[in-house]
Amino acid sequence: MPDGSDEAVKWFRKSAEQGDAKFQFMLGMMYAIGDGVPKDSAEAVKWFRKAADQGDAVAQHNLGAAYAIGDGVPKDDVHALKWINLAAGAGLAEAVDGRRRLESRMTPDQIVEAQRCSGEFTPQKAAVSPDTTRGDSEAQYNFGCMYNVGFGVPKNAVVAAQWYRKAADQGHAKAQARLGCMCYEGEGVPQNPAEAVKWYRKAADQGDANAQFNLGCMYWRGEGVPKDLAEAVKWYLKAADQGFGEAQGCLGAL
Repeated sequence: MPDGSDEAVKWFRKSAEQGDAKFQFMLGMMYAIGDGVPKDSAEAVKWFRKAADQGDAVAQHNLGAAYAIGDGVPKDDVHALKWINLAAGAGLAEAVDGRRRLESRMTPDQIVEAQRCSGEFTPQKAAVSPDTTRGDSEAQYNFGCMYNVGFGVPKNAVVAAQWYRKAADQGHAKAQARLGCMCYEGEGVPQNPAEAVKWYRKAADQGDANAQFNLGCMYWRGEGVPKDLAEAVKWYLKAADQGFGEAQGCLGAL
């Protein structure tokens, strides 16, 4: 006599194979946890993907999470953010939180590519919705990313820095962090470590892990601020607590 889990798998599979997204997701969960079937991450991903392609937000989130850690698929932050963006767009709260954590370890180029893949970011959409002339900081940041990587517009670091500054002046943490990097590197703006520290600190105070790590590095090296190892460790710890690998590595070295 089969147990309840075996019977559940049998009927879930019948519905899943007929294209029912709800049961595709549920079958994926059974493979993910090994309930009624041997645990099989790749098979779980297969069924999550089928449900995700039909717009199931939880399946999209689970598929993104699988890509984020490389469970059943090769680790790929761009694909992870693509699926988590879609789930967040459907209003799934854990996807909104997951997107913030994932973006903290990604470059602007990767974020733009993920947005492009999920259909959330095109030059046309960024240009007209929301309207940057009315001061939408997210659109201004997106414009900065476009010019920074040459996506849909000619690559231009000077113009990128101008858009990042517009967003940064309104308190957009990622724009502040990116502008800090440009000030440090002298990319599109004059090289100025003190100005880099200013923007890193603004973003770091808002919890941006990348900015926290970079601010720690500035204190560690004594660039733009007096060298202060205690302050460096303080900021490394904040970034490390958010899972920022480079900060964790620096603390390990210390």
